[in-house]
Amino acid sequence: MTGFLIRIPRPNEAAAIADLHLRTWAEVYAGRFPPSAWGEEARVDRLTQWESICAKPTPDFHAVVAESEGELIGFAGAGRNTDRPPPHGRQLRFIYLLAHLQGSGAGQALLDEVLGDDPASLWVLEDNLRARSFYIRNGFAHDGMRQPTGYADSGDEIRMVR
Repeated sequence: MTGFLIRIPRPNEAAAIADLHLRTWAEVYAGRFPPSAWGEEARVDRLTQWESICAKPTPDFHAVVAESEGELIGFAGAGRNTDRPPPHGRQLRFIYLLAHLQGSGAGQALLDEVLGDDPASLWVLEDNLRARSFYIRNGFAHDGMRQPTGYADSGDEIRMVR
């Protein structure tokens, strides 16, 4: 990879981002979540999600994509915190990057673009040690909160805050 660009997703990219979303989920969660998490029904859900994000930007949600050599390689989104009660006003909702590009700096650029240094929270799979290390390097710490993933036998998510 010679470099990457962080930018706002375009309306005509919803399908490509939905497919990237499923591909990154399969890379990260294979063996942890059932294959249905990135199957056809999941694709319909992701496509609907990304069509909304790409077509109707809102002031309280910021999404970006990472592109390299004309190819989408990652994405991130943050917005108003949905936890009740919220530990902070902002929440990282998602950040995913193709596995072979983790460590390239693109993930850091995505996080910086959607959150900057602002106080925020996020939920991460407890046994995803690589992601947790990334968040710790960015000032996040587990606050003791946990919740099930929604997939049987997939462990819990933990909340991290800064």
